[in-house]
Amino acid sequence: MKLEEIFNISGKNIIVAGSSRGIGKYLSEKLTELGAHVYGISRTNLKSKTFKSYSCDINEKVEVEITLEKILNECIKVDCLINVVGITKKYTEDQYLSVFKDSINTNLTSLYQLSKMVSGIMSKDGCILNFCSIGGVQGFPANPGYVASKGALIA
Repeated sequence: MKLEEIFNISGKNIIVAGSSRGIGKYLSEKLTELGAHVYGISRTNLKSKTFKSYSCDINEKVEVEITLEKILNECIKVDCLINVVGITKKYTEDQYLSVFKDSINTNLTSLYQLSKMVSGIMSKDGCILNFCSIGGVQGFPANPGYVASKGALIA
């Protein structure tokens, strides 16, 4: 049996938050290849040839609302939200708190807000997938905001 037969997402409307590079970009491209209608959200203005991309800072509620309105002009409902957003920043000693707050806001708080907003336009059998990190379980040095935010998503 082929993957396409077991995992049929043809025609499904999927939002991928964090679609400009890495895992999010790869997922967006592959899900499109499998027949899904993918709507990527990222701060980077990505010109994708395979999926629709929207530039949006998910920390800004009004930007998210406008972006979701644009997506809803393309589709009636959302079948899946995939949160792949994750920032990690180096910092100096005098920046530690602001970098920690930025990581928590982007990697955790904004994903909660986005999930809450999308749940209102999601199909009744829809799903939300949060991609986390081994750092959220094991941790690693010099990046407490990233580790704490990913650990909170896991919890």
